[in-house]
Amino acid sequence: MVKLSIFVMSILIVLGIGLLVYGLAIGIGSLEEKQDGVKVFTYPKDALFLEASGFGEDKLILRFMNEKKQQELLIINLGSNEILQHIRLEPETAFEFKAIQ
Repeated sequence: MVKLSIFVMSILIVLGIGLLVYGLAIGIGSLEEKQDGVKVFTYPKDALFLEASGFGEDKLILRFMNEKKQQELLIINLGSNEILQHIRLEPETAFEFKAIQ
C-alpha cells in the first residue's frame, strides 16, 4: 500500500512540474504585447475592473472585484510584461474597529 501511494505521489509531482514548465513556456502570468506596442491583459469576465494606479517607473496596480465580491490586486511590471503579485483582500471575521477617544 505504501509503495502504491509513493508511486501515485511521484506521478502527481511529475505532472505538476510538467504543467509548471508548460505554463511558463506559453506565458501564463504575463502580458501579451501586440505588434502595435499595446499591452493586453485579459481578466475573468465575472470580475469587475475598479481602478488602476501606476507607481515607480514601470509598475502598475490593477484592482478588481471578483465574483465573490472580494477585492483583488494585481501588481504588474510593464517593463518585463509579467505579473509580480496577485493579492486577494479578505475580511477577517474577528476583527473590529475601535473608536479613538
